[in-house]
Amino acid sequence: MKINLLARWRADGINLAALTCLQASNAVIPLVIVPFAIARLGAVAYADVAIAEAVSMIAVAVVLYSFEVDGVSRITGLSLHRDREALSEILSSILFARLIMFTGAAIALLLITAAFTSLPLALVACWLLVPLGHVFHSYWFYQGVEFNIPPAILTLTARLTSLAAVVIFVHSAADRLLVPLAVGAPFAVAGLASTIYKSHMLGVKIRWTGARNVLAYLAHGRRIFVGTAAVMLYREINVLLMGVIGVPAAAISSYSLVEKSIKMIQAVTRPLNQIAFPKVLLALKPYDRPDRGTLKIVLRYTAPQVAVVAMVIVGLWVGFDRLAELSPSIAQFRTLPDVTTLFIIAIPAPLFGLANFVLGSAGLNFLNAQRYFLGAILTTGAVSVTACLILSHFFGAVGASIAFVGAELTLLLMVLHRYRGHPATTVCGAES
Repeated sequence: MKINLLARWRADGINLAALTCLQASNAVIPLVIVPFAIARLGAVAYADVAIAEAVSMIAVAVVLYSFEVDGVSRITGLSLHRDREALSEILSSILFARLIMFTGAAIALLLITAAFTSLPLALVACWLLVPLGHVFHSYWFYQGVEFNIPPAILTLTARLTSLAAVVIFVHSAADRLLVPLAVGAPFAVAGLASTIYKSHMLGVKIRWTGARNVLAYLAHGRRIFVGTAAVMLYREINVLLMGVIGVPAAAISSYSLVEKSIKMIQAVTRPLNQIAFPKVLLALKPYDRPDRGTLKIVLRYTAPQVAVVAMVIVGLWVGFDRLAELSPSIAQFRTLPDVTTLFIIAIPAPLFGLANFVLGSAGLNFLNAQRYFLGAILTTGAVSVTACLILSHFFGAVGASIAFVGAELTLLLMVLHRYRGHPATTVCGAES
């Protein structure tokens, strides 16, 4: 028993290290790219790059659909050795569903951009390589089978290639198209490599599973997708909304830098989320509704993660101060409009977001409260968009940051409200 427990801990440790590498690659390196891009393009040219990226995030939300949650739950407990046929069907169905959705979303976004905005179409087209990469990477698959080393290596390689390309080739505002191209192309190529690896090395074959099957997967996850799309309203498009109402380019650049910092914190700590996610589902299996009893169960997995996020925030703040003392190029970002104020306002966001994922995405979705959680997310998204438009009109990037943090807090309060009630009964009817 002790040997098995040690083996499990070792496997979890390796898995956690791989997930940390993967998430850090997806967040830390893009964050490093932002200062280079702002310094070399200038705040005005970079604002167009940031707004085009925000447009492409709509396609990211579409292709992720519900599968980062639904896909993991479908394959949790399946073995790469015993269940390859089932894994092949699930992976293939989700892959083709995502390809279809990407095609539709990309065409729609390019047409809307050309018809209603002054953004260069090529900027948006290059950023669309990022959602295409997400289609092929299928991170949910590796998470579900608890084997995250291959995507970690591929993603790290892609992101380092992107950083090198930006540093070497981007020198002035005339090179702004190279930023999304440098970020998107290596990521998309790594995604294709990931799909080939799953097929040829893991033996999980890719095949067309039929239109009816693909539509069934889409129908099954529609509520989670609507929730995901609503989350995007308050997490991803504030930059776009600021551009729409005419917030100055320098303020948009400041907000973009802080937003990337918050996403880095979320990404570095997300491996804890992903490690805990299957375990939360297993712990909640005997229960059929949210209440105070199930809240205590979920909080056992939430509290340690919140503590880690708090330590990362403190470390990032101290680390930036130390780097600013050593590097004039880092120190100059303090001169961006309100950047310190924006970061202070945004600090609670990763803590609220983490709790929302564990208590909401994992907890409420699994405990037959999908409709309530969906309503809470839609309400939060609507409130956030309205607040961002109003507050950023009067207060610029500071108002957008307040709207962002306020949205996370609003959702958390609504999620906690749903856990009120008597102790849960198990599915079998026994008292918990």
